[in-house]
Amino acid sequence: MPKVFVLLGRPGSGKTTVSDYYSKITNFPVVHVGQEIRKLASQGHMLAKDVAEDMQNARDYDPQKVTTILSEIISNNPKFTNGLILDGFPRFKNALPAFEEFLKKNNLKMGKVILFKVPKSQSIQRQLSRKRDSKEVIKLREENFSSVESELIEHYKKQGLLKTLRAMNFKRRKKKVPEYFLKIQAKNLGKIIRSAKRKS
Repeated sequence: MPKVFVLLGRPGSGKTTVSDYYSKITNFPVVHVGQEIRKLASQGHMLAKDVAEDMQNARDYDPQKVTTILSEIISNNPKFTNGLILDGFPRFKNALPAFEEFLKKNNLKMGKVILFKVPKSQSIQRQLSRKRDSKEVIKLREENFSSVESELIEHYKKQGLLKTLRAMNFKRRKKKVPEYFLKIQAKNLGKIIRSAKRKS
């Protein structure tokens, strides 16, 4: 049964960059949920528009709408035959019933939950450097992580599904992430994924 690997962590912890690099060198597909929803919203997808607006304003969104969109994305697509990485969903414990229903509906099994750890100060610095969101939205995201996503992390930790990857030091980061760092992190990510795949 194909497995799903969920990425968690503060914004700017390297989830997107590292998983994209890993996907590039292995062809194992990754779905960046926020990016996909914004893309579909720009194309007029009504459910995606609703969710994108909530995400943009750091509001709680309907997880059932997200799983409906995800099912549309992976349905009948052969590239997801061997599993996938999900970056950005689920993010809170209340989304678990919808997420588990999504797994069952699409004949998928939970692999591992991979937490990219980065200090709060570096996360904020990274978000500010993107110049994409207001300070108010960034503050709300940090509050959500501390109070909501941390609850989800604890849930998966108790289930023995949580693995941790430490993020790079963003104080030394230049515009482009050095490839040697990506290779190291992608190798670490790959170890977790391969190990979980063997334990089917």
